[in-house]
Amino acid sequence: MRVYIAALEESWRQYAAQSKRAFKDFAKFLYHLPFTKMAEKAHVRLRRAAGQPAAGEQDHAREIGESLRYNRITGNTYTASMYEGMNSLFDTCPDDLGGQRIGMFSYGSGCMGEYFSGVVRPGYRGHLLSENHRNLLENRAELTYQQYEDIFRLGIPTDGRDHAFAEYRTGHFRLAGVNQHKRTYEQVK
Repeated sequence: MRVYIAALEESWRQYAAQSKRAFKDFAKFLYHLPFTKMAEKAHVRLRRAAGQPAAGEQDHAREIGESLRYNRITGNTYTASMYEGMNSLFDTCPDDLGGQRIGMFSYGSGCMGEYFSGVVRPGYRGHLLSENHRNLLENRAELTYQQYEDIFRLGIPTDGRDHAFAEYRTGHFRLAGVNQHKRTYEQVK
């Protein structure tokens, strides 16, 4: 947690110096979410690093609350966690964020952190997949311990040999295998 916070503070300092943007320039904030409390702690530290007064519970909820909802359901999604937070924000925020700047902190293993931002395109709500996201969350399938281990230990061969992957219920398509260094995808029935 200390390394995550240190990476956030340093990446914010570099971002603010290069972009000349301040905390007040952001409507919302997104964080890499190994767990929701990490983002909550990180946001407190970001406010401090940006010279902001401590936030009350309402300010804190307004700035990051909607982005944490899906993570509270799924837990850590590793690389996808910040983008899961983005979907959660867009799907659940009652305010129209079109034209507003969102601050984002991405963090990865090896102590790599990056602070960046983006402006939400007006009309974005017409492109959301909110219902699809709710369906995915509501219709998740529990894995056995063995299935989890199989997925966790999954390695993609790099030697050109043929390799087929176990079929688990996933999305509409799945990686079926690798043959001659080429990935083969198939539609899930």
